[in-house]
Amino acid sequence: MRKKDIHIQPADMKYIDSCVEIMLNSDFGKAYFSDYEKAANMLTYAVGHKNVYVALTENEKCLGFIYYMTNGVFGSYPYLHIVAVKEEYRSCGIGKQLIKYFEDRSLTKEFKTILLIDEWGKKSS
Repeated sequence: MRKKDIHIQPADMKYIDSCVEIMLNSDFGKAYFSDYEKAANMLTYAVGHKNVYVALTENEKCLGFIYYMTNGVFGSYPYLHIVAVKEEYRSCGIGKQLIKYFEDRSLTKEFKTILLIDEWGKKSS
């Protein structure tokens, strides 16, 4: 998969099933979202608030997504909630493109820092 072969755009409801499947097949999804309904409800809420962006092929196939909030931490700072890429497309640079998309839209002169918590953080569990 080459960089020019995908584009990133705001998600709409037609991508919910793809995003849920991608997330449930990730380590994060397996650890925190054990059932489809819980994951679908969370992503439906996030898409409704325009906080999810999808990486799509030219044929509109969803290869991954990012869920972030520009005013997520303390109502002021960017917060990256989830990045997930379809298993067979991992290590193709899609996650990197999604992170860059987030950084380009979140980092401003006022906000030069992004706070992240990973699933292995002892204090975040």
